[in-house]
Amino acid sequence: MRADPVFTSYSANFEDVLLHRVFGGRSEGAYLDVGASDPVRGNDTKALYDRGWSGVNLVDPALLPRFARVRPRDRSFGAGRDAVPPDAGPVALVRFAGGAALQTALRDTDWERLTPDLVVAEAADRRTGRRGPGLAPVLEPRGYDLAHFDGLNEFHVKRGFRGVEGAFALPPNLFDRFVQYRPEDTSEQARAERLALDNADLRHETERLRASVAALTADMLALNQDLDSGLTERAELHGLRGVAEECSRLRARMQELDAYARKLEAELGQALDRDGRVRAELEHVRGLYEFMTVQHGHINALHGQALARHEQAQAQYEQALARHEQALAQCERTEAKRRRLAALYEEEHALRQALEASTSWRLTRPLRAVVKRVRGR
Repeated sequence: MRADPVFTSYSANFEDVLLHRVFGGRSEGAYLDVGASDPVRGNDTKALYDRGWSGVNLVDPALLPRFARVRPRDRSFGAGRDAVPPDAGPVALVRFAGGAALQTALRDTDWERLTPDLVVAEAADRRTGRRGPGLAPVLEPRGYDLAHFDGLNEFHVKRGFRGVEGAFALPPNLFDRFVQYRPEDTSEQARAERLALDNADLRHETERLRASVAALTADMLALNQDLDSGLTERAELHGLRGVAEECSRLRARMQELDAYARKLEAELGQALDRDGRVRAELEHVRGLYEFMTVQHGHINALHGQALARHEQAQAQYEQALARHEQALAQCERTEAKRRRLAALYEEEHALRQALEASTSWRLTRPLRAVVKRVRGR
């Protein structure tokens, strides 16, 4: 499986990484950028521009020559009331660098023409970090919901827009495959950094799948234990044993669930990329633990509630069986992926060996050496 190309992030707070997720790496689109201070450094739309997007920039008039030179596909105008050109729109993105103070740059007619899918606006003071009122009162009546706050900006999504699911679940991380823009970097350094990430793809994917298989195997064993415990609880409740035995069983069950919860919490802390299924399982186990704690507090009433406990144990048994089947299916899918990846790796290795053993490779060896010396000058 080949990862997406590496891209450069220019934003000060990685806003363009989240935009890359929201718009799925689209190679074209339009934006309206209000209040940008530079066309490159700290600019949230420069990464979109690099991928082929273009749009309108409303900026300080003193910056217009630099925007015209660095962003020739864009149209740039001095920021102010009624600055949006009448032929602008629709756009996928509207960005306000100055937050609520700059929303006056757009009239009601502008909103009707632009109809953006996403509005990003600063909602916190850059000096103090204190969050302000934001644009929610302005945008909610226009059909937008607040989807995310990253500490500086609010991301408002148009109701019905389908490109946002899961985009804000995690902070920007190495799996977004981006390098941060640094003015001192040369183009050769940037290409080398991208090449290093590309060369690590195959090895990283193999290790990730191996770790996933190991994690799923451990989960499956834990769920098997949970299933066995559920069967035992069901049999005990069927026999309507005494309150003392029930109390002892519940204490043991609570200890087991507590150990299981602590085990999952430790695994979650060690692996930041643990998938959402394990997080859901952790929450489920915590819920079961809290439930058992409440049951322990009402242990004196257990005898009169034996039938209710039997129904609860039956439900837990069915849930554990379902989780077991889900974990087994996931393990099988992951193992299939690992085998496909290993086959691809072996095929690539064989092709490389065949190439290096070929007559043409040996015959062109002097020519390659000459080319290498020429490039080294």
